[in-house]
Amino acid sequence: TCTTVKHGILFVFQGWIIWMQVRVVMEHTKGNIPQCIFVAELNKPLNSSCLKLFDVIHWTIFINFTIAILEIISLTSCWTAICCLRSEAPGEFCKLFCVIWGLTVLWSVYHNDAEIDTCHDIYTCALWTYIGPLVFYIVLNCICSIVTQILESRKEEPSETTPLSSA
Repeated sequence: TCTTVKHGILFVFQGWIIWMQVRVVMEHTKGNIPQCIFVAELNKPLNSSCLKLFDVIHWTIFINFTIAILEIISLTSCWTAICCLRSEAPGEFCKLFCVIWGLTVLWSVYHNDAEIDTCHDIYTCALWTYIGPLVFYIVLNCICSIVTQILESRKEEPSETTPLSSA
């Protein structure tokens, strides 16, 4: 169904965003994975706007990475029902908190063009992290609604010429 496909696409999109976040965080910190996720020691100082963006991306990747691991464990373990009940609601709340925080930071640094120009990769990553999923989700839901309506309209209505089914 469209809902299953939508969830799969959103999971892949979330994976792509996490990959982009890891790439940006690794570029600006000392160390590799997982050190750059847990201990974000900067290679060089960042200006205030870039540091705000970096901090929110760093915490977002940490939280998303942890939630993704919990989701994978819950999908592959026999404890699926227990894990889902324990991790889904708090995980979604944490994601929502990160998005609100990220949007607030994006809004606060939006007018600092001179500062943002020094960390264009961090700013682009923040745009994709906090605005991209919202736009992607809206477009995906519109496509899903249109496809569902088309499929519903193509269903053959029973008539006098429709053979009876022997169920």
